[in-house]
Amino acid sequence: NMRYFSGAIRSFAGSRLGDGDLPPEILYAEGTFIHDISAQYNASEKTAIFFGVDNLFEADLPPGVYGAGFGGANYDAIGRYFYGGVSFSF
Repeated sequence: NMRYFSGAIRSFAGSRLGDGDLPPEILYAEGTFIHDISAQYNASEKTAIFFGVDNLFEADLPPGVYGAGFGGANYDAIGRYFYGGVSFSF
């Protein structure tokens, strides 16, 4: 899976900030790709083993984005993370 987040210009309370109001690296967020991979092995008809990595290349958040506000909910605030497990059907 690959996700793309386009660049953006920050605005606060509905008013757009102008040049010079904030440093350029804070005012403008550049676009980025985030890659996720996962695999599943069906060990039997009722058992599956799975594993995955989200944010495989650990793409950095735009400066000042912490998982809330300014589209922060779109980003993985914790960076790269791994998961895995086993599922059973009854």
